[in-house]
Amino acid sequence: ASDHQLRQAGLGCAGKVWPRQLARTLLFMVIYLGFTLFYLGPCLAWYGLSRLADPLLLLGFLLPFFLAASQLGLLFGSYLIRREMATPIIILSSLPLLFATGFIWPQEMLPWPIQGVMSLLPATPGILGSLRLNGMGADWSAVSGFWGQMWLQALGYGLLAWWCLRSLARSRSSGS
Repeated sequence: ASDHQLRQAGLGCAGKVWPRQLARTLLFMVIYLGFTLFYLGPCLAWYGLSRLADPLLLLGFLLPFFLAASQLGLLFGSYLIRREMATPIIILSSLPLLFATGFIWPQEMLPWPIQGVMSLLPATPGILGSLRLNGMGADWSAVSGFWGQMWLQALGYGLLAWWCLRSLARSRSSGS
């Protein structure tokens, strides 16, 4: 949609970015809920991997992950001048991020600055908590800290994304 169409709909002017942010968040969550159900359902069964967690408990755990990841994505996207650059950047950073979450390489063996940076990303508590719930059969008390961390990330990244998108909308409306 053009900036003119967005302004007519009330989405392109300052202070009205939250409907667009909410719509994008819900869209991301619906898409990734479908992927998650596929990965945790037929894919695990196909490869004979264990499913030790109650599916509803696991989805409840992943809800703040979806929210935090989508808000971080909106925040990240607000800084990109060319939107098509998001895919190569995410692809090039995904493998190092996977190693640094503690899934492949023990987190305790990583330098503390890397551990600190990784604790800011939703992937770390999301992966570690999911592995404990689904792969190790842990109970809720073992992952509740990760769950709270992801809710804080969702709130923090959501507010930052709203602020950046609002600033971007203001600069576009004053520039046209």
